[in-house]
Parts: sequence; structure tokens; C-alpha cells
Amino acid sequence: MSNSGQYPGQQPYPGPQQPMPGAGYPGAGYPGVYGPPQPSPSGGGLAIAALVVGIVAFVLGWIPVLGLIIAVVGVVLGVIAVRKPQRRAFGWAAIGLSALAALTSIVTTIVFLIIPLAVLGSSSHDYAISEPTPYSDDPDESSAPSASDEDAWSAVSGQWIDTPCWSYDGPVHFVNNISQGDADACRGALELWGEWQADGTFLPTGAGEVAGQIQVDPYSAANAEALAPGGDVDAVVDAIESTQQYFSQQGAIISLHEPVTLDGVPATVTRVDSTVADTKTKAFITVLVPEAYDVGGQQTTLFIISVTTPYDNGDEQIDQVVSSWEWKQPSR
Repeated sequence: MSNSGQYPGQQPYPGPQQPMPGAGYPGAGYPGVYGPPQPSPSGGGLAIAALVVGIVAFVLGWIPVLGLIIAVVGVVLGVIAVRKPQRRAFGWAAIGLSALAALTSIVTTIVFLIIPLAVLGSSSHDYAISEPTPYSDDPDESSAPSASDEDAWSAVSGQWIDTPCWSYDGPVHFVNNISQGDADACRGALELWGEWQADGTFLPTGAGEVAGQIQVDPYSAANAEALAPGGDVDAVVDAIESTQQYFSQQGAIISLHEPVTLDGVPATVTRVDSTVADTKTKAFITVLVPEAYDVGGQQTTLFIISVTTPYDNGDEQIDQVVSSWEWKQPSR
């Protein structure tokens, strides 16, 4: 027996510097809860961002266009978020809120932008100077003259034209081709649109080219006074021709003064031999009203009405304008 106090075959007790196998904490190489920390699955931050955008879209969805843009971003982020393992509920919530915002924005865009723009476009088309609509678009197509009915083509009445200063009964087949703003300023522009036929007659189709017109141009009281200070309508006509050759520019003057009365106001008719070969009658009715009209803040007293037609009933057309003309009461 040895002095070590150990039995034969017995391993010596481990010393303090020799830990027992299996004792203590698992080593760093062992898997388990005591190993190095593992990174958490990604997607939580994206889901939160998607939810925030969805909430913003839901709040701002009533704003046209902008609400729709934010809603689309929210839907896209939400779709990406639900494909991640973290906070999928946030992603679904973002999609739902953004979808509602998109619908709201679409409705508000239609109500506040698209519909008003369509109405405005329609209104501006009504008043814009543009090529007239052919007669075939008229709901009463029977009103369009046939190719053989020249008497119907050259009708001198049937269309009442009205402005704040004057009104008259104009030819039904002429097109009222003037803006509302000019009509409010007491201007007029009836135009005869159509096509020349092989026999030299003019068919008023409502489109094509212009062969006749009844145009009304107002001029200020200052212009009238500058032309003929204290003068009457004949003096104004003489001054217009002598200083500007206004009438002779349209053709050789046939007669400068033909006295007529326009709703009780003295006027004069000036006829010219038009420089356009197909024009049968071209004349100007000049009138100087005794009481000025306030047109856009400007005092207006002088009106020149030009009458042009390719038909043989030019005198009848002039008589129709003169006989049906009515002056409005000037505002005070």
C-alpha cells in the first residue's frame, strides 16, 4: 500500500486546476441557449413604415391626386411587408387603409377635378369661335335646305340675335359664330358657312367656307367725337371714309349715304361693289345713338353693321336688319 491513500486502480482526485469532464457551462462551440445571439428575422421596420404610410394615406385620401399617390405607396409597402415574417398584421392593415384612401381619392378627383374641367371645357366650347357644326347634327334635319331650294337657302329671318345693347331677327341659315364675351360687349357676327355648287350657287351646309355675314362693330363715343366733333351720322360716315378709306377698302363705293331709321335712330347705308366676285351685296349701316351704352366701362355710341351675301336678295336682307332692329335701354 502506498502512502498516497489511494486504492489500486483508482484515478487520482482531480485537483482544483482540472475541472471534471461534463461539469460547468457548455463551451462556446456547443449550440444552445448559451451560444452567440442569433439575428432576428427582418421585416418589422418595413411593416411599421407601411402602416404609417397607410394611416397618412387614409387621413389625406380626400385630397385629389395627392391622396391617391400616397395610397399607392402604402399598398406597395404593405404588400412587401406581408411577405416578411414579422408584423404581418401591420402590412395587412396598411393595405386596407391605403385601399380605402385610394378609393376616396379617386372619387374626390372625379368630383372636384375631372367633372369641373369637363363642364368648363364644354362651356368654353359653347362660346369659343370655332368652325360651326354642320346642319346634319341639327336634331331637326328637315330645317336644312335641299340642294334645289335656293329660296330656303337665302332666308333672311328666323334667328333672333340678342346683346345688352341691341337685338334683331337674322337669317336662320347664318351661324352665330362669336364668343359670349364679344356678345356681352355688343358685338355681332352671323356668318354664312357652306359650299359653292357647280352651278355657282352657294349651299349653306354650316361648314366649309364663309360667303356672307352680318357683323356688328361698336366704337366708343370718344372715337365718334374725334371723327366728327358734334356731327351727325352722315358727318361721321364722311370722316370715316376721308380719313381711313374704310368703305372703299371693301370695293368701289356705289352710294355713300342712303338714309334709314334703325328703331327710331337715324342711320345711313353705304353700298360698295365688293372686291369678291361672288358677293352679290355688300353694304354698311352706320348709326350714332343719342345715348351712350356702357360697354366694359367704355361709353359707346357708334355702331357699324356690315351686310354681305352671295344671294340676289341683298336688299331684302338689309331691309330685314333695319326693320327688326331693336335698341336696348342703356344702363344708368
